[in-house]
Amino acid sequence: MMRHERGPTNKRRWPLICKYCAEPFLGWRATQEYCCHACHGLASRLTEADFWALVDTSPHPQGCWLWTGRAYDNGTGIVYGRFASTFAHRYAYQCYHQEKHLTADDFICHTCDTGLCVQDDHLFKGTAYDNTHDAMAKGRLSQGSRHTGATTTEDVVRQIWADVQTGAITMVAIARKYEVTYSVVVDIRQGNSWKHVTQAS
Repeated sequence: MMRHERGPTNKRRWPLICKYCAEPFLGWRATQEYCCHACHGLASRLTEADFWALVDTSPHPQGCWLWTGRAYDNGTGIVYGRFASTFAHRYAYQCYHQEKHLTADDFICHTCDTGLCVQDDHLFKGTAYDNTHDAMAKGRLSQGSRHTGATTTEDVVRQIWADVQTGAITMVAIARKYEVTYSVVVDIRQGNSWKHVTQAS
C-alpha cells in the first residue's frame, strides 16, 4: 500500500522505498530515505551494539567500565537518541536489567562514584533521596560554607543556634547581631538549613 498520498494537492512525486520499514511511499525529493518522522527516529536510535562499542572495558581503578562517548560537564555520560537523550549509566542499567521498568522517579546511582562508569556491579537503583544521601555521606556535595550560595559560616551558625536556643533575644536582633538576614535565622531555627551544624551541637 502506498503511503502519504494527499490527493490532488500532494507535491510528493518521487516513488521511493523507506530505508527503515521497507514500505513504498511518495517522497518530497529523490534523496528522501524515510517515509515519516517515526521511521527516521527509529533508524537513528542508538542500538545496544553502538552503545557497547563506546564502552572501555580495559582495566581501570575499582574495576570500572568507562563510557567514552559524549558527556556532560559534571562527568556523567550522555546517550543521544533521535528525539531524546538519557544518561549512559541509566541506559546501561536498562540493558542489564530489561525485566525492570524504570520510572521518572527512579535514579541509577554509582557505588564507585565514577559518573562515566557503566559496570553493572557498580550501579544500583534508588530514589532522589538515596542519590542525595549517598552523595552527602561520601562528601561529594558542597555543604555549609563550601556551598556557592552560603552567606555565613559554620562558626556563626553555631553562635546563632546558641542564641536561638536561649530565647533571650528576638530573631530580628540575632540577625542584626551576626549581620545576616532574618530569613537565614528563621531557616536555621526551623531546621531548613545548616542542619549538619545544628544537629551536631
